[in-house]
Amino acid sequence: MEDIAPKLLEKIQKDFQTMFDKSEIISKLYAKVRDGTATYKEANEFSVEVGHILANAYGNNLSSEVLPDGKMYYNIAKRVIRPTMENNYHLITEVTKEVQRSLNSEAGIGIKPIIPELNQDRIDGILNRISSEDIFDDVKWILGEPVVNFSQSIVDDAIKVNAEFHGKAGMKPKIVRKMAGNCCEWCKAVTGKYFYPDVPQDVYRRHQRCRCTVDYVPGDGKVQNVHTKQWRKEDGSNIRLEKRKEQHYLPVKGSGKLSLTDRKMGIINLIEIDGYSKVYVEEGVKIKPKALHTITKNIDEAIDFYRGDKSRKPIIAVVAMKNLNGALGKYDCVQNVIYIAPDTGDAKMLSVFFAMDKNVAIGSTEYHETWHWMQAQGYKGTITEANRNVEYMPWLVEKCKKNIVSLGINEYNVNEISSYAAKAFVWERYDEVEAEYYTLKCLKRGR
Repeated sequence: MEDIAPKLLEKIQKDFQTMFDKSEIISKLYAKVRDGTATYKEANEFSVEVGHILANAYGNNLSSEVLPDGKMYYNIAKRVIRPTMENNYHLITEVTKEVQRSLNSEAGIGIKPIIPELNQDRIDGILNRISSEDIFDDVKWILGEPVVNFSQSIVDDAIKVNAEFHGKAGMKPKIVRKMAGNCCEWCKAVTGKYFYPDVPQDVYRRHQRCRCTVDYVPGDGKVQNVHTKQWRKEDGSNIRLEKRKEQHYLPVKGSGKLSLTDRKMGIINLIEIDGYSKVYVEEGVKIKPKALHTITKNIDEAIDFYRGDKSRKPIIAVVAMKNLNGALGKYDCVQNVIYIAPDTGDAKMLSVFFAMDKNVAIGSTEYHETWHWMQAQGYKGTITEANRNVEYMPWLVEKCKKNIVSLGINEYNVNEISSYAAKAFVWERYDEVEAEYYTLKCLKRGR
């Protein structure tokens, strides 16, 4: 008997991509995501549209007529339905990540967006149901509205994990559920505003054809320590009298000045710090002397561990966390600059940022960005803004892909490096996977 699964998968994927590319709704929503104006309302609209497109792709290509014995056997469903539903998950979580990143940035929250886990049980439930009937056409409706509902649930899950993470970090996130159209009594009962942790689980649930929206509103710019009950701003600085602040943020002295232009951050005005080589702090940014020492020491140690060329040492620029768009650091391969957030050297803040990842410790960000510096040193040409994305990055990703294969890193064990490495592997960002691998090696040195 001919194995029809590969051909069916190819047809569905091709049909999906055609409809996806032609969708004006998708184009308009992506435009809002790119300019940073998208909210979870738009993320929900995106999920509904993507769900409808996938459901239509199933409807156009799956019927009892094309299936063996008119039945959707489980081994066919597993290879056709599962990967296409997983693709919806990846498309939607990319949007929710950017929405959450914008919300965090707007509220002055320097925490990376949390991506919800794939709800494999829901996919398996659909696979088991459609493969349980002898005649596929009798049950094909399950690949209609339930697929849209599954897609919407990904947005709901993203709101839930981010709100819970922020709440556990001491913030006061608000969840707002709004009715859509002439709602049923169940939906009316869960409509309203809720403040974490007093959010009923039903707020995140929805029945078939439910188009109610669930939205997330970050806190009011303050964070409460759940143990001490003291408040601080969401950028990590303490809310205290100015005199007390000055005691905790003693000024680091500098004289020389430098201005750098970053394609995303714009013009960054920096002050060169006395007593350091090629170390700068953005004007107006406060950092504890101990934290600055920790950051520079970690980068120097990473250069030594990686056996980097010290004559090509990067500029270290400590900049406001809001400029890093939710990250703690990044490497600019064109200007040879490691941008780093002031809280990178603060163990307490790291525990908030990376509470979900057991392999993260003081030095992780510095070691990671220093490895990106090492990657750039291996490029034989000159990296410019013009060739960064069209020449350097494709070369780097392919080079790193070969390296991680030689290291035995694959989809089954990459999570042992870090949760971020696992996500980067799915995104085919092998340069990030490699950086996480060497970061872990640097963290474990001498153990």
